[in-house]
Amino acid sequence: MRNYLHSTTSLKVASLVGGAALLAATVGQAGASTISFDFAGKTGNLGNTYTFSSTTTPTIQLTATGFNKQSTQYNNNETALYYKSGTAAETGLGLANGPDNEIGYGQFIQLNLANVLAALPDGNNPVTITIGSVQQSSGDAYAIYSSNTAGTLGSDKVASGNWNNATGSIATATFSLDKPGASQYLDITETGFTQGNDGGWDNTNNCWDWQDQGCQTISGSVLLSTVSVNTGSPLPEPASLAMMGAMGLGLLLLPRKKNLSA
Repeated sequence: MRNYLHSTTSLKVASLVGGAALLAATVGQAGASTISFDFAGKTGNLGNTYTFSSTTTPTIQLTATGFNKQSTQYNNNETALYYKSGTAAETGLGLANGPDNEIGYGQFIQLNLANVLAALPDGNNPVTITIGSVQQSSGDAYAIYSSNTAGTLGSDKVASGNWNNATGSIATATFSLDKPGASQYLDITETGFTQGNDGGWDNTNNCWDWQDQGCQTISGSVLLSTVSVNTGSPLPEPASLAMMGAMGLGLLLLPRKKNLSA
């Protein structure tokens, strides 16, 4: 006769293993493989610093700070963030004192990535940032820098572009965060753009002659529209992690197999 205790134990093991597999599958579905921020839900002046929550789960927080014209005293040069809501290309995070409430030439928004980096696996994690209001008429151009100093515009340029790279006045910048070693901050700034093509090449100044008036740097303005970071694998939610831990403990506490005579 088959031992009853052995059969019961085997049934418990099978149930727990099956439950763990089901939970693992559920975790893969519940956790997001991308951490995304669209800065929506707020309008107008947000103050110098504002913390946003991700639109994906588990919830990750990202803090943004606005900075005025570049100077040597960035920490004393904070300025209010502004969420601008308009058409698709005119919606995003700008600055209250920027041109048309956008990020003006030399101004920048600094993103604190501390919580995002903590949630990322080691290795290269692709980042996609969309920049709005990138228009040819105002010669808009942008750059994204990494930095390890709060309030200081970084010197390591990770992405840049101008209206030539935009579709419908929206530009997309892509790069990677290499963890460990990734910088804690990202700075998004308007850089201005020396443009022109109708007057021919100016060999003296090494630029295109804009409208037969020589080289001109036009200062524009842009918006920070969205930020997303691909983690490469689903992120389990805290509640799911706790349940998996409880299942593992249950397996360890099961009674050992005993050989009993029939």
